Amino acid sequence: MKRLEDATRSYYSLREKGIKVIKTEVGGILPEENKIIASKGSLAYNYLLISTGIRMADEEILQLSENPAYNAHTWELEGTIELRRRIENFKGGKVVVSVPSAPFKCPPGPYETACLLDEFFRKKGVTADISVVDSNDKPQPPPLAQKWLTVFEKKNIKYMPNNKVVEIDGANKQLVTDKGDKIGYDLVTLIPPNKASTMIKESGLGDPFADVDPTTFKSKKFGNIFATGDCAKVPYTKSAYTAMYQGKNAAHYAAMAMGYSVKEPAPIHNICYPYTSSAESMLIRADWEKDGKIAKTAADDPKTDYRDSRAAWESTLLKSLFGS
Repeated sequence: MKRLEDATRSYYSLREKGIKVIKTEVGGILPEENKIIASKGSLAYNYLLISTGIRMADEEILQLSENPAYNAHTWELEGTIELRRRIENFKGGKVVVSVPSAPFKCPPGPYETACLLDEFFRKKGVTADISVVDSNDKPQPPPLAQKWLTVFEKKNIKYMPNNKVVEIDGANKQLVTDKGDKIGYDLVTLIPPNKASTMIKESGLGDPFADVDPTTFKSKKFGNIFATGDCAKVPYTKSAYTAMYQGKNAAHYAAMAMGYSVKEPAPIHNICYPYTSSAESMLIRADWEKDGKIAKTAADDPKTDYRDSRAAWESTLLKSLFGS
């Protein structure tokens, strides 16, 4: 398993470019006043780009908001650290990975988690009966669905589609589905429904995601507000890679709105190399037209070469964003 430091970057490279970085918590947006409300006071703007990412809607899973210790998942930093601790202390038994309804951040992620847990426990000599309980009718993203099922069959991972978890009963170590079925576990990693920050809805920008034009990323309600990435209602995959290109495209149209002449960025596309083990990765690629319609997709089986490509892909992505 990797260390936290391997995926941590500083804002130093942004400051070097003359970008002012303010570390504060934003609690609200006042679009009619061109103002945001933050813990360090209000900030006025001429143009606003929102990229707040995903909020975990714990409140949609009964007992979870009141008992966060019942669960640990890798879609948040604290949960990642806690899940690692639980994995290292696991002595054997039933392992359940619960997947929310699409769209959610990093579609291959839950299935990668199941595969890597299987490998980790096998190498450690720990007996683990792993199940993937999926709200969706097939593994995500759809072009990889059959390939995931083939991998699960080879690894003897049980796949349970069309099972939306609505409650976690930590006292009895059970998940309850929308069908009323109870699924027992000894180790669980439940990914709650993914939604945007509540302030987006409260500001009238959309629900559950910011409603924007898929080409310009401009709000459909406020002409000087843009939203990109996981918080935006767009047809693109909710991934770091597409978020990067969404940001570049939004910046292009924001700059044009401010009167600048700027080079048009590359169209939105996504490429990812989901792990099936520490030695192999699959390939998934998607390309979209300017209006958000899917142009083409490509998918390929697990290969060692793709594992190597993933390492280079991660490094290049982080370097393009943070300079290191």
